[in-house]
Amino acid sequence: MAKRVPISAAKALADAQGLRQVVVLGFDGERIHVVSYGVTKADCAHAAKSATWAMSALTSPTAIADLPDEDRLGADA
Repeated sequence: MAKRVPISAAKALADAQGLRQVVVLGFDGERIHVVSYGVTKADCAHAAKSATWAMSALTSPTAIADLPDEDRLGADA
């Protein structure tokens, strides 16, 4: 299993791309990982809400049940 993605990685992406907010989602074959970053406290709060929304959408039993088996996270390619 992968280690946690550090906030510094999200910050580096934001800096490199000139972005105010970044949400990074990753999958290591077992678990979904998410990290968010924002330039200001308000940006941080909005990015965190976006990260929570994305995780909810990805892990919703309804959303998962609607996917074909080959599109579910962890399905072998």
